[in-house]
Amino acid sequence: MFHNQKVASMRIWTMAIVTLSTGILLQEVAEGGMVFYDRSDFLAASGQVKTEGFESHPIGLTSGTSSRTFDDFEATFFVSPGGSSFQRFGVSDGITSSRAPTAGTRYLLADLQPGRSLTFTFQYAISEFGTDIRDLEGPPFVVMTSGGEASETGPPAGNGAVQFFGFIAATPFQSITFQTNPTSTSFDGLVFDEVAYSATAVPEPASMSLFGIGASIMGIVAARRRRSEQKSGL
Repeated sequence: MFHNQKVASMRIWTMAIVTLSTGILLQEVAEGGMVFYDRSDFLAASGQVKTEGFESHPIGLTSGTSSRTFDDFEATFFVSPGGSSFQRFGVSDGITSSRAPTAGTRYLLADLQPGRSLTFTFQYAISEFGTDIRDLEGPPFVVMTSGGEASETGPPAGNGAVQFFGFIAATPFQSITFQTNPTSTSFDGLVFDEVAYSATAVPEPASMSLFGIGASIMGIVAARRRRSEQKSGL
């Protein structure tokens, strides 16, 4: 679905934007991760993913900094002191002209305004994450992973419109944060829905290194044993 791109190992924000033959924009980000603004392209490039549509979770909104636990992840809404009194967060089925689920009847609502963030923390390391976002009107959000990669959501789709943000990381991560742009003056209640993520744990670099070391040690021990057996047979 997308052209292969040579990725330089540089810790910078967004390295390049290329146009696909489909006309969809794809971004290369720090350390070689890829950002997608089209769900079909994201799914085509991903391995097996799960999708959380919030349909089986109880409806309920809180105000201020809080967390909600779902099947494989926890969503944490952070509110800095001051700012608007609109601080809603949680699962909703409220239907308005600008807020409605992108599938089913429920969605995750967060009043993401300047100085606020929404973090998804998973029970295991993943490398793929994607979500529908409805009603983004202000500047794009900064998106950061615990693996050290960063990018941003696409240009705002506007009042009530749905857009997609997907990320395939070069470095596995367990949390991903949507941070409001510090220059934003927009006060938006955003819908997150149909959250897609890696279906199984992805080995983290440290785990892979330990596995490699363990395999090397086992190889050395086996080689020494063979040499010992050969000498004993002489």
